[in-house]
Amino acid sequence: MIIKNILSFTLFISFIFLYNSETIEINILTSSENGGIYTYQELFDKFNKYSAENSLNIKLNVNLLSKDNSTVEVEDYESTIELLFSKKSDKYDLYYFDNIFSNKFGPYLLDLREYLSESHINLYDNEITSQTCYYNDKLVGLPTVIDCTSLIYNKDLLNKYKKSVPKTWEELIETAKYIINEEKKIGNDEIIGYNGVFPNEELGTCSLYEYLYSFRDSKESPFPDLTSQNVKDALEKLKKIKEEISSDEIFIQGLKFSLEKIINKKLLFGKFWDFQYFSNLMTSYSSSILPGNKEGVSGSILGGFNLGINKYIKKEKIDAAVIVFKYLTSLETQKYLVLNKRLNSAIISLYDDEEVCSIMDCEMLKRMQFIARPLYKKYIDWSTKFRNNIYESLFKGREISDALKDAELITEGYKSSANSIKSFFGIFVFIISYTIISILTQL
Repeated sequence: MIIKNILSFTLFISFIFLYNSETIEINILTSSENGGIYTYQELFDKFNKYSAENSLNIKLNVNLLSKDNSTVEVEDYESTIELLFSKKSDKYDLYYFDNIFSNKFGPYLLDLREYLSESHINLYDNEITSQTCYYNDKLVGLPTVIDCTSLIYNKDLLNKYKKSVPKTWEELIETAKYIINEEKKIGNDEIIGYNGVFPNEELGTCSLYEYLYSFRDSKESPFPDLTSQNVKDALEKLKKIKEEISSDEIFIQGLKFSLEKIINKKLLFGKFWDFQYFSNLMTSYSSSILPGNKEGVSGSILGGFNLGINKYIKKEKIDAAVIVFKYLTSLETQKYLVLNKRLNSAIISLYDDEEVCSIMDCEMLKRMQFIARPLYKKYIDWSTKFRNNIYESLFKGREISDALKDAELITEGYKSSANSIKSFFGIFVFIISYTIISILTQL
C-alpha cells in the first residue's frame, strides 16, 4: 500500500511538472549578409515543428540582422557580435559567424567537445574543421555551410575546338590564347580568357591566397613561404595570365561582372563561387577544380559560416541550446540543405550519397583542396595590408621580391601578435599552477 501511494504521488508530481514546465526560448542570431534570410528560416521552422512533435518544450527564435534593422553604433554583422560579446551579453544563445572569425570570437564560445558526442563531431571533415573551427585547441563551432571556388569553363567553346579542361595554369594560358585567336578569325573579339576576380576587397584576398596555395610543391605540401621561389613564380605566372589572356580592367572586377560575361557567353575560363548553386542558370558552362602550377595540385579558398554557442548563456538554457545545435548540424539537416538549397556541406560522406550526387558534382567536390584564410584576431587589417602589398606588384609594377618581403613582414607581425597572446596565457597558467602546487606542498 505504501509503495502504491509513493508511485501514485510520483506520477502526480511528474504530471504537475510536465504540465507546468515552461517553454525554453533559444535565440539565434544570423544575418541577411550571410544568407540567413533564405537559408536558415526553413530550418528554424522545421526545428520548432520537431520540438512540438517531440514535446521538447523548446522554441527557437531567429533574429535576422540586416542593414534595415542594425543600429548606428555598429557597421556590420561581425562588429555587432563583437559588441555583444564585449558586454558579456546573453541576449543570443547561438551565433552564426564567418569562419574567418573563429579566432576572434573563440574566447566567447563554448568548447563543443564538452557537449557533443565524438560521433557527431566526426561527421565533419577534419581537414575543414581543423582549419576553421578551433581556437586554442577548443572546438568553438561547426560549419553549417561552406563556400568554395572552382574553375568554370565554356564547354561549348572547348568542344568546338576539341580542347580539354586545363589542369595547370600554363595549360589554361595556352588553351585560352588558342581559342581567343581562333574566335578572332571569325570576327568574335569579345572572348575573355580568364576573369581573375581580384577586386580590392575581401574577394581579392581570397583569390590571391588560393592561387598562391596552388603553387605548393605537392598536394600534401603546406602553404608556401611568401618569400619562396614558389610564390615568386606564382606572381610571375599571374602577371602572364593577366597580360596575355585578360587585362588589368578585367582582373579587378568582381563576381557581378563575371556573371554578366557568363550569361553573354563571353567568358572562356573563370573562377566562381559555389557554381553548383547557379549551374541551372549557366547551361553552357561546367566546372572543375582550379588548376595548379603542377598537375594534381590545386587550391580552393574555404569560406562559409560556423555555428557556435555563447559562453555567457544562462546555465538553465545550455541543454536546450545543445539540442538545437545538434539538430541544426545533424547529418539529416545538412543533407536537406544540400538537396533543397544546393549548398556545400562539410560532411564529406554526403558526397557518396546517390540522391545528393544526382544534383551535385560529388567527384569534383571530393577532389577539392581546401585552404582557409589565416585566423588572425585582426584578420581584416591583415587582409587589407597583405592584399594591397601584393597588388602593388600585380598592378603597379613594383618588384615582386620587394612586395613579398613586405607581405612577409606584415604577416609575421600578425603571427607574432597571436603567439604573444598564447605565450602570455601559457605563462599565466604556469604561474597559477606553480602557486597551487606550492600551497599544497606546504599543507
